[in-house]
Amino acid sequence: MNLKVMSYKDKITEQFERFVLKSPKNKPKHLIHLHADFIELKTLFWAKDSWVTITDIITHYKDVIDSDIENDSEGNGTNNSDNDDKLKSKTLEIFDLIDERKNIFSDKYPFIIDEIHNRIKLKNDLTQENLLYLKLLLDSNLNNFSNVSNILTSEFETISAIALQNYLPNSTVEELGNNSVLKGNTKSKIKVLSKRLNVKRNKKEVKKLSKLANKEKGLDIIAYLPFEDKIASMIVVMAQCACGKGWSNKRGETESYESFLYFYKLRPIHSMFIPYGLTSNDNEGFLESDKLTNRLVFERKRIIENIQNLDFFNSLKSKEIVERCITFEYAEV
Repeated sequence: MNLKVMSYKDKITEQFERFVLKSPKNKPKHLIHLHADFIELKTLFWAKDSWVTITDIITHYKDVIDSDIENDSEGNGTNNSDNDDKLKSKTLEIFDLIDERKNIFSDKYPFIIDEIHNRIKLKNDLTQENLLYLKLLLDSNLNNFSNVSNILTSEFETISAIALQNYLPNSTVEELGNNSVLKGNTKSKIKVLSKRLNVKRNKKEVKKLSKLANKEKGLDIIAYLPFEDKIASMIVVMAQCACGKGWSNKRGETESYESFLYFYKLRPIHSMFIPYGLTSNDNEGFLESDKLTNRLVFERKRIIENIQNLDFFNSLKSKEIVERCITFEYAEV
């Protein structure tokens, strides 16, 4: 039986046929950047030409924040008035982070914030940088975009590779995931990398890989800066791209390559690219910094600031998805 393969345009159409924005229930209450993302996403779909106020946010976000408050109270018998105060306090805390983002991202932030009246709306005239921000916002909420998640994640790798190339302009950067120019299974890719990096393979460990293994085993992007002398002592960056909420579970995957290849001169730098906004003015490091130890981290701010030329963005399918989000008439009132 011949099954019709859906084009990416068909996938985008299907994605928005019966689109319903899913609230971020069961998100850890201390990870306010996830809640801030949801409010931005809500604003993207809900407020085309009007403001989303703090009252709107409290009303439409009440079930999520209420669950946090119930967990906090631990059966201490808090009354409705106390809960209302906690609800407003929690919402204002999230809104404070959104207000920080306006300053952190400056003109690249796609929303207008009125901090006096605590309200937010989408800009009327969006730049390419604004669209890139929205693309990363969608990447951070893949549970809402299941029909096009493969497009979003694949092109997130492309964007990450460009950011890494700009960060290390003299390096050679290659994608090893879905967009890789290297063909074949993991074993064949490791063989090519051993030649390019001038390091030996650990044939015993490589042999353990399944013959059917055709993925990159956690290595999505590699960057290396070889010297003319070809000696293996060089800067090597091995990067994992992760969009899902469980991104921290993947943080050690690139380290497996230290068992496949003998980095006897200089160990590689392990890196993670994630679309989440972890920068905060009130934090000396990143939000969730405990999950980023010994990693070169590229989160939303670092990715955007390392993209100088956005001409490539016009050719991405993700741009069409972002534009559909902007023009989508959401039925919720």
